[in-house]
Amino acid sequence: MCGFSVYVGPDEISLDLLRASSESLAHRGPDAAARYVHKGDRHSIALVHRRLAILDLDKKSTQPFRIGTKILAFNGEIYNFIELKKELELEGHSFTTPGRYGRSWLRL
Repeated sequence: MCGFSVYVGPDEISLDLLRASSESLAHRGPDAAARYVHKGDRHSIALVHRRLAILDLDKKSTQPFRIGTKILAFNGEIYNFIELKKELELEGHSFTTPGRYGRSWLRL
């Protein structure tokens, strides 16, 4: 299963620490690794994600996932994703990846 780590604090986190965090999760997700870093006026945020690609093999599904100004890192499984995707498409929503077995990312 995938793994991710999160840093939120007043100081910017070092790239070496981000790399070490990612490497410590390598056994959880050997298929892809990515990070997101934001340095604000009063805080910094860093997300590191390691991906185990089982259902959705599309490289567009590498996380952290960006949807406009929103950032998402998710670790888990939505077991009724096929039914949910069909319902959302009927409501007019579109998806950014085709997704193997119907799994894909919702475009907001």
